[in-house]
Amino acid sequence: MDGPIRTAREDFIALTDGEIDAFFHDLDKDNDGYVTIDELKAKLQESHKELAPVPQKHHLTHPARRDLEKNNGHAGDGLHAFLCRPMPDCGPRMSRTEFVNHVKQWEVPSQTQTDSKVQDDKDIARERRIPRRRRLRAY
Repeated sequence: MDGPIRTAREDFIALTDGEIDAFFHDLDKDNDGYVTIDELKAKLQESHKELAPVPQKHHLTHPARRDLEKNNGHAGDGLHAFLCRPMPDCGPRMSRTEFVNHVKQWEVPSQTQTDSKVQDDKDIARERRIPRRRRLRAY
């Protein structure tokens, strides 16, 4: 193996500009053209409530996590340090162009990867390359 896998699929499609814009508008609650740490924090907490509505105590106070948070160099519980990572120079806000450029570096896959018809055609072509005896044996 030459190194880490860059993408899971060879026909990887990154987030489109429209998806990134929708993400930005979803974060920018006051519509001022900037995303602030408070807006990021509010969205992260909203997502957390959706994913884990009733977190257990051991989810929040894991000993290894507490040790990391004590030595992170930021005041608070580590959330501020986590949210500072995408912000330029841990500043209070990020403009739209900075946000778009930063998100493009993440190489997040688009939610609309391929048309199912195209994928079905590829699957049929792969199946036809398998010898008939092996296909019958699979059933």
